[in-house]
Amino acid sequence: MPFQRAAFLFALGALLCPLPSHAVDLQGLEFTGSGFMTLAAGRVFGGTRDAAVDQGFHCPCFISDYAQRGVYEAGHWQAGPDSKLGLQGSVSAADGRFSLTGQAVSRGAANGAANLEWLYATVELSGNLTVQLGRKRLPLFSYSEAQDVGYALPWIHLPPQLYGWEVVNYDGGSLVWRDQWAQWNGTVQVFGGSETRKDSGFWRIYNGRNSRTDVRWSDILGTELSVSREWFSARVVRIQSHTQNKLVSLGETSFSERKRQVIHGLSLGAEVDNWFARGEFLYIDRRDDYGKDYANLLAIGYRHGPWQPLLSRAIYRQRLNTDSVPERHGTWSAVLRYDLTDDSAIKAQLDLWKDRTAPGYGSMHGDARQFTVSYDRVF
Repeated sequence: MPFQRAAFLFALGALLCPLPSHAVDLQGLEFTGSGFMTLAAGRVFGGTRDAAVDQGFHCPCFISDYAQRGVYEAGHWQAGPDSKLGLQGSVSAADGRFSLTGQAVSRGAANGAANLEWLYATVELSGNLTVQLGRKRLPLFSYSEAQDVGYALPWIHLPPQLYGWEVVNYDGGSLVWRDQWAQWNGTVQVFGGSETRKDSGFWRIYNGRNSRTDVRWSDILGTELSVSREWFSARVVRIQSHTQNKLVSLGETSFSERKRQVIHGLSLGAEVDNWFARGEFLYIDRRDDYGKDYANLLAIGYRHGPWQPLLSRAIYRQRLNTDSVPERHGTWSAVLRYDLTDDSAIKAQLDLWKDRTAPGYGSMHGDARQFTVSYDRVF
């Protein structure tokens, strides 16, 4: 997206930033509001391409966000793929046992269009047990809930080899239990629902810039367990569902046959003195459709006052049912963050994307070298 398209996001964010998150009490109801913004600019400064399968993009290209079609193209600086502005509000009863939360995000990757990401009700059934109903973020990854809030992340864009999939939200409900076991803090979440995503950004990358593909995940059922103790944290998740696609741009009027998938995720984190490290692993069984997906992420960083350097490595690979060419690639990322204030930071990120897909692959692929800078703020 040209810089002028992102200017609206920055201007609106600049107007809102001086206003701190606040609460208003009215007739026994408490209203709170907050927001976040990222103004980012980046450029692809080298790589390779296969012109026959560029899918309408001007490559070499760097994919920063599969789900939102965040793609940096060669030839010029771009501000759209990672720039965003989000507003969140909630209303809660005086006793705190009931609340309603909503969040809308305007994305540069969508030319500034705003989408409702969250809208759910929370009811506290006891001191440990809550139920949530509505539209929520699907907990595929450890950073799923915070992945739009740039200030909360050590990267400008999360490693796309892991944090890239066709669905990120769902409509449904969850039951959450929080407790302490000996010296361990733990959370167990059971959730279920469905999601229909029209004009999937993920599939525009694979099927073509001018294509339109609708996606449906039905019968979503998952369990997430998170534990932490002192310097260590761990998380495991299992999600199953049925998936369907509809390639509208080719005239398809009904969804494809339902195919079962099972997702397994594991995250490990450690913080010792000023050092921090994270490992995250994903395995998706879609043998009913095409095969299996594997992704992993390893990262290590160091905090020194307001400075925070980080180095990470992410890898994605497929194993297919047929003799088709599987997709394989990895990215090295080096990030330097500087905290300006308690609610704002600037970052610089260098990504080296290495494509290991064999010749004959039918979608956009190739190596890419990407440099990105950002200003993040919460308010």
